[in-house]
Amino acid sequence: MRYALGFLKPDCIKRNLEEIVYRIIETSGLRVVFKRRMSLDITMAEKLYSEWKDRSFYGPLCRYMVSGPIEVFIVEGDNAIERLQELVGECGSVIASSNTIRGRFAISDRENVIHSTTNEKTFRREAELLLGEEAKKWIKL
Repeated sequence: MRYALGFLKPDCIKRNLEEIVYRIIETSGLRVVFKRRMSLDITMAEKLYSEWKDRSFYGPLCRYMVSGPIEVFIVEGDNAIERLQELVGECGSVIASSNTIRGRFAISDRENVIHSTTNEKTFRREAELLLGEEAKKWIKL
C-alpha cells in the first residue's frame, strides 16, 4: 500500500519529540504528506481501541489517550504500512528493538510515543475515524 497512518501520542507531544520522530520517518524514505494535531474525547479513544475492550489495559489506555493532544499523520511511499511499522517497533517498551522509534523513546508500554496502522483494514478504519471526510484523499473508495 502506498499510504500509512500513524499518530504521535500524548507523551511524544509533551516531550517535544515530534521533529526527531518525523526526521527518522523521512530519513527512511517515507514522505509525511499530512499532519493534524487534535485532541481525542473518551468516546473516540474507546472506538479507536475497541478491539482491546476486554483487556485490562483498555480503560487506562483510553484515559491516557485523552490526557493530551495527539498528532495524526499520513506517510507516503512504497509498502508504507510495513515500512512505518518497522520504524515504529513493537508495542512493548521492553521488547522494542533499540533501533526503532519506540525502542529509543518509549517510557512504558502505554507511553510509547507513536502508533501506526498494521494493515489496509486498520488504515481505512483509523483514517475514517480520525480524519472523517478528509480520509477519502488517501482511501480508494
